[in-house]
Amino acid sequence: MGSLYIDASVRGKDSRTRALAEQIKGHLGGNWEEINLRELTLLPLNEERLAKKQELLSKSKYDDPSFALARQIKEAERVLIIAPCYDYLYPALLKLYIENITHMGITFDYDELGRAKGLTNIREVFYVTTAGGYLDEDIGYLNIKAVFNGLFGVKSIHRIAAEGLDLVGCDIPAKLKQALQEFKNQTEEKK
Repeated sequence: MGSLYIDASVRGKDSRTRALAEQIKGHLGGNWEEINLRELTLLPLNEERLAKKQELLSKSKYDDPSFALARQIKEAERVLIIAPCYDYLYPALLKLYIENITHMGITFDYDELGRAKGLTNIREVFYVTTAGGYLDEDIGYLNIKAVFNGLFGVKSIHRIAAEGLDLVGCDIPAKLKQALQEFKNQTEEKK
């Protein structure tokens, strides 16, 4: 699998975050397999599900259907995450998705010193977000960075953001265009 497009936007087609992400996806090019988190039945871990997960992992039953999302992301080389910022964090659907992809033995493992090492093919992650106001610190991005860098070992993680979209007088199309241009400038500088 080449590229995975993970849509955690709540508004669907009316999402400003999705509009920005579509432009980013177009700039990056290639074919993207899309996962719309609103269409999945994602359940939070509870005692019963955690016990089942641990039992399956202890028996190396990685082909169990409950690990399908983890196997899918493991094979991706590029990941684009669409996650609007609500109350300084991303939508709860994305947290549920993360719980369904972080499985020791599938997407990460630990070395002899207890440090996480990634088992995925992911080379780059693009985190696309929008916010009604301005963020002093993007906790959602920091969490994504911790998971994808800290657990999966991904070194190249990009944040593309348009902020201040709910402020009176904001020119939303101009803000989205500015965020896209800033991303293009960053990617051109790295070439």
